[in-house]
Amino acid sequence: MQGVQKVANREIQITINSKKLRDNEFEYNKSEKKRILVLGDSFAWGFGVEEEERFSEIIEGEIDNLEIINSAIAGYSSDQQLLYFTREGYKYHPDLVMMLFYENDFLGNSVDNIYWYNKPNFVIKEDSLVLRNVPVPEQSIYQKLRKFLSGKSYFISFILKRISVINVKSFSSEKMDTNNSLLLTEKIISQLNQLCIAGNSRLLLVSIPMDGEKGKFLSQTASKYSIEYLNLTPYFEKENGFIIEDDGHWNQKGHLIAAEAISEWIIQNKFLSGQY
Repeated sequence: MQGVQKVANREIQITINSKKLRDNEFEYNKSEKKRILVLGDSFAWGFGVEEEERFSEIIEGEIDNLEIINSAIAGYSSDQQLLYFTREGYKYHPDLVMMLFYENDFLGNSVDNIYWYNKPNFVIKEDSLVLRNVPVPEQSIYQKLRKFLSGKSYFISFILKRISVINVKSFSSEKMDTNNSLLLTEKIISQLNQLCIAGNSRLLLVSIPMDGEKGKFLSQTASKYSIEYLNLTPYFEKENGFIIEDDGHWNQKGHLIAAEAISEWIIQNKFLSGQY
């Protein structure tokens, strides 16, 4: 499947493979190369950049004996990423599962609709995750209209974001029950980690620069469950000009910075040598 994404002054070519991922075709069975499976949202998916400009492709091109399957899906929260891994991602037998986490995941994990889509979500009962909102309800007329208007062009989407009469925010921190959201997020990350261990792989939690308190919680969660953790903030705070104007996603420079940080982690942790 192919299409064009118009972002700012660029037309981005989008190709989706037979597994509905924005990546090359990969067999479930591994080759002799080390394999990384990326989980994430629009940052990892590469919103606004060409496929070859994404951090995953940059790393793959620079480091031999490594293949990276980018299974990120724009708009997904980490609860949906957990569901994807449970149903499909594990089949790739990754040596490392890399989850890119952004601060809007805290909200996304606690709601059953976001970005004008309905979604499955978890609740906690008796200290366990219980899935609900399945089957997922169809979009309402408003959701369909808002998505349609936003998708017509970057310009229309830009204008709609600023017209309060037409636009109802797709998400807002005001909707979030902070304590519940944090607990859900911790449970989701912990369960993903358990699945990775059961499949003889490891989890690397990558923190996209975010609010200090949220970043601290993410770091503490990783430490609590002995999960590998990489905070990208130190790499980005000394740079500028790495986001798409009037958008917030990484541009080509942003992906280069992320690639440098992750490559450094791969090398320092001797991931390729078998000592990891």
